[in-house]
Amino acid sequence: MSQNPNPIPLPGPSPAIALFLDETMAAAAIARAGATLLCPAGPGIVLLRPEPGLPLRLYEAGAVLVIG
Repeated sequence: MSQNPNPIPLPGPSPAIALFLDETMAAAAIARAGATLLCPAGPGIVLLRPEPGLPLRLYEAGAVLVIG
């Protein structure tokens, strides 16, 4: 697999991705963690503005998995 010689630059840090059991749990956890929602990506899947300590706060609020 060859690498793209001209990768497209991203406009900033990659968003955090969080998975929850359902949309209701996601909304409650986002509010509880004080996170900034960038966009919903599917049922129980959200993209969030990355910030220090966010993964731990999301896990404490009920996230099943946090990436970033």
